Amino acid sequence: MWHRLKRVVELGSRSLCVSLVLVFMLSLSCIGANLIRISKAQGSHDIAVTSIIPSETLVESGSLVNITVVLENQGLESETFNVTVYRDTIPIETNRIVADLATGQSRTLFFIWDTTDTIEEIYLLTSKEKTYGIEAVATLSSDTDQGDNTLVAPSKIKVVSQYIAVSPIRTVDEALTSGKNYTVSVLTDYNGTDIWGWNVRLTFRPGVLQCLEVRNGDLITEAKDPTALFNTEIDNVNGEVSAGAYFFYREPDIPPTTEGPGTLVSMVFRVVGKGRSNITLGGQDTYVQVFDQGVAPNPYDIINNYLPGLDHIFSGYFSNTITQLIDIAVTSVNPSPTSVIIGETVNITVVVENQGETDETFGVKVYYDYTPAFPGQNIIGTQTVQSLAAGTDRNLVFAWNTTYVKEGSYTITAIASGMQGDIDTSNDQFDSSEKVAVNLKELRPLPITEIIIGAVAVVAVIAVVYFILRRRRKQTPLE
Repeated sequence: MWHRLKRVVELGSRSLCVSLVLVFMLSLSCIGANLIRISKAQGSHDIAVTSIIPSETLVESGSLVNITVVLENQGLESETFNVTVYRDTIPIETNRIVADLATGQSRTLFFIWDTTDTIEEIYLLTSKEKTYGIEAVATLSSDTDQGDNTLVAPSKIKVVSQYIAVSPIRTVDEALTSGKNYTVSVLTDYNGTDIWGWNVRLTFRPGVLQCLEVRNGDLITEAKDPTALFNTEIDNVNGEVSAGAYFFYREPDIPPTTEGPGTLVSMVFRVVGKGRSNITLGGQDTYVQVFDQGVAPNPYDIINNYLPGLDHIFSGYFSNTITQLIDIAVTSVNPSPTSVIIGETVNITVVVENQGETDETFGVKVYYDYTPAFPGQNIIGTQTVQSLAAGTDRNLVFAWNTTYVKEGSYTITAIASGMQGDIDTSNDQFDSSEKVAVNLKELRPLPITEIIIGAVAVVAVIAVVYFILRRRRKQTPLE
């Protein structure tokens, strides 16, 4: 009986020892993992480019593009570093200094790209346009994670040259009352030496403007060659003006040509009413032609409304009323990144535009999973846009802390506060095209080295326990 009881006690003691050893080793493993993680974090330097958004994706060569870049310090020390923005591989601005960015904080930088630097390379293309990728690079030599130091804008920018454009493109002037004159010109930036002729057709609102006179420009004139011909037709009932010029020739002779850029035509309008009018270039009757003996048929269009596309024709706009047109709009919502772990931050870039005719101050509110019936819920943030000029836009950046957000996939919605008198409230709200996935934090698998160390330690402890129990058994006298 005593031997059986002793055997039970020994087995129970052995099981208890093994259990305690396992618990002890598991605790050591967790403590070791935390120490390793803490030691790594304490020495980490980690900056990241989290967002890069250009203000435009289609511009005339020579226009300005605003580029918004958001940086974040994801390390544990305040950092000072440089940021360079490129169009393709060519720097737009180099080594912009970001000073003393605190840990866990973000900073927004604004860069301006003058696309005049693309003109020569675009002229080398038969398509008369080129698309550029925009890239931001943050430089910190001690960064432990270089993979997030570079970010490419989600949308490329198409820069168009060799165009036909109304100038001024936009006129908003309350002083242009009935009876006053208003003049526009039609220009081309094509700089070839083979220009033979041109033609334009322009439409307008006859209740606001009436065309009084059409004047030939400086591109094709009798002063350049006496064969130059100029013709025009005005239709104020339907609101149309057509004009054209070319150098006369007879085949098989080669016609005279001229060199651009230049003014095709100027048009003098009389203001006859109060309101707004598009001044639209379009149709197959708007083009610039060149003469090239190697191309059939001669002459041929170098710029027109269809080849290579409408992007090369830039129309105009006129308004002499301000108080009657208020229109604010949200035109873009871009969250970055679009997949995060609960507790991480999502930067949301919102683009708002004043499509009206007066400077406006208004509020913008951003939501996740917006529900119209509960406008006070799921608010990410609110910002006020101060004095946004007519015809301009502005980038706003919101930081969404997902610490208290449930796991799920969320649409981001931006809403501009309704302005009294807004003529188009349908564009006051905009939803992100991509949803943001908020995920649970995954358990970090134990590294193989930690597993091996833990296993060796467990085996060692078991061996020690076994040795102690065996020694006790030998020392116990037989009964």
